[in-house]
Amino acid sequence: MCVQVNIFVDAISTPSSSSVLSKPPASVPITKSRCRPVIPIDFKPWRSPRLALQGSGARRHSISKAQRVTMKNLGIIEEEEEANDEAMEEYVQLFDELLPPHHVEALAELLHLELAEPEFQALADVAPLAVASPT
Repeated sequence: MCVQVNIFVDAISTPSSSSVLSKPPASVPITKSRCRPVIPIDFKPWRSPRLALQGSGARRHSISKAQRVTMKNLGIIEEEEEANDEAMEEYVQLFDELLPPHHVEALAELLHLELAEPEFQALADVAPLAVASPT
């Protein structure tokens, strides 16, 4: 009886493949893994004109930024222009002379500062007050 059972089991079963995870059938396409695109060395991404004016993206010193903004506001450089040596020289020359005493007084009043008389008098001696006549 045992022999008959073995014959019956062999008749209804099929042999399994050697690997449980065999290759897929030929009807299923095999996809290759996706390769990352190679970016050329000289590639530059598109930037808006406003961002392009800000330079290469490298960080700038805050004092340099403030000087550039001040030069734009004073009309030394144009909006899209970078500060060159000539513009920097013109900017520095603005601060070569002392402020007139009436400007010092106005700034002290705006900033709510008290001026010490001896210091203010020394400024008045160096830069005499020139008042324009109203016409």
